[in-house]
Amino acid sequence: MTQAETTNFEDDIGLGVPPRLALGMSVGFVFLIVVLPLMQLVREVVLRPETCPTAFKLFPDLVQATRAGAGVSGSVPARMLAINSAMCSAFRDYETTVTTTAWPIETIRDQVQVLLTRGLMTGNEQVIVGEADVLYFRPDVDALTAPGFLTPLSVRPGFTPATRQTNPLAAIRQFRDDLNSRGIDLLVLPIPSKAAFALQQGNETTPPLHNCDYQRFVSELADSRKPPKSGQALGSTVLIDDLAESFQKAMERGIPCYLKTDTHWTPQGLDLAVRRVTDAIRRGPSWSEMKPVENVERWRTEFESPIENAGDTLTLLGKTAYRHARNESVSPVRVVQDSGIDWQSDSQAKILVLGDSFVNMYSQPELGWGTAAGFAEHLSQQLNVPIDRIAINAGGALATRQELVRQLQQGNDRLAGKKLVIWAFAERELTFGDWQVLPLPAVPSGSVQQPASLTESPAGLEVIGEIIQMGRIMNPQSMPYREALLPIHLRVQPGTHVVAEKEHASGGHLSGEIVVYVWGLKDRRPTDDARFKPGQVVQLKVTRWADVESKYGRFARVELDDPDFELFDLPTFWGENVRVK
Repeated sequence: MTQAETTNFEDDIGLGVPPRLALGMSVGFVFLIVVLPLMQLVREVVLRPETCPTAFKLFPDLVQATRAGAGVSGSVPARMLAINSAMCSAFRDYETTVTTTAWPIETIRDQVQVLLTRGLMTGNEQVIVGEADVLYFRPDVDALTAPGFLTPLSVRPGFTPATRQTNPLAAIRQFRDDLNSRGIDLLVLPIPSKAAFALQQGNETTPPLHNCDYQRFVSELADSRKPPKSGQALGSTVLIDDLAESFQKAMERGIPCYLKTDTHWTPQGLDLAVRRVTDAIRRGPSWSEMKPVENVERWRTEFESPIENAGDTLTLLGKTAYRHARNESVSPVRVVQDSGIDWQSDSQAKILVLGDSFVNMYSQPELGWGTAAGFAEHLSQQLNVPIDRIAINAGGALATRQELVRQLQQGNDRLAGKKLVIWAFAERELTFGDWQVLPLPAVPSGSVQQPASLTESPAGLEVIGEIIQMGRIMNPQSMPYREALLPIHLRVQPGTHVVAEKEHASGGHLSGEIVVYVWGLKDRRPTDDARFKPGQVVQLKVTRWADVESKYGRFARVELDDPDFELFDLPTFWGENVRVK
């Protein structure tokens, strides 16, 4: 075929590209892969000459990952797989760093998002734009359409069966049995997502949607109840599985149960859930041991002024991209004492609530939806009894149990005197949560012996140590929270002098291994602390975690890799002012 025939043939089938268009595409391609990275490199060198540019950090990380994988015991194929896993983790961390710090990406991404959302109403990887401009969290939708979560070896995004337990039944049964052995009942509260009510047929709404294995999960959990032993609780798991039906009936009456641009419930939806749980508790056998002796109201409610805030799905989508972007407005109902003091969690209460952001909603100030107006507060007010609470954003399946076990093993028995544990979590956790079987200690461990200086100086102590392991860096583009904690496994150098504050000049010594929580995400950006690496020696100020748990304990976190739960016994601290030694 001659050149002319080739050109005519390409034109006939639509492959001919005008020279100007071809030149423009080539220039644009070169600009994206060469010019923009160079601009970012120059910008980092000019603005932060004391630090290594991001582009050069990947190579030593890959070398370190290769060494770590090669050091794994086992056969050659096992080592190769370990190297591959470590390198994939390094690439993910690098991608997170680039996508959250490179100014060209942020600028271009925002403009592309405006085009996609306003022009095509397509949302993004984390948000789906539905009818009437309602925003849905994509994992909520995926959880409904994913393969059954009870299916063995089912594949979940970002994990493999070897790295995460995906079937919730074993974990829930183990937790229930361990609680029953202490004379404590368990109430499980899966909270349906807004996506469960998304389908409509004309003016008629369809029944709430669930994952295809949800009803089987309900049946098998109910069938696995064990008869009680002498002196123990009834051994039953109360499963609130009809919350979706309650929400459905309320929405048919025009009562909004979910925020329009957020994943969580409205104050009205929260109230419905509290009333449903209250009824279940009062009908339960343990209520006689928990109800107040005197019929004296301990708390009262106060209507807050309307609060405006951007919903988490709106934040993920970007307010500039959403054509009807506006803050949600709610009027939370605070729970206060007669003196006007906000409701407080009580570690001596007979009821413990474990939960995630649904529990923290309207309670944690950092979420921006009010204070003292959340699930635990209103349940406490409805029952007229104090309540203890461990609630961690994005931690409904695993993190709350880990925190409970950690405190039990370190001598703080949060289950002492308890008669009921309420375990509330987003229903999507049944599909995407980490359901490790996490046994509770049979009996509370003895108190952990802390160095005297740690007790004498609550303001903080300076320590020096080598980083053994760090938690995984969170990508703010994939999570709806502005802040998150990062755990660091630290080996304190032998003989390190612990320097106290000036008023405690005596100091002390701290040796061995500790776990330190630091800020990993602030204002939706990874912190400088998140960029430290294992093997580095750092100096930082630490404060006992028990002294600050009420302040920092409810933020989202990714725990350390600890398959044998060995790190739970280590002293835990809050860390600040981390710097390379």
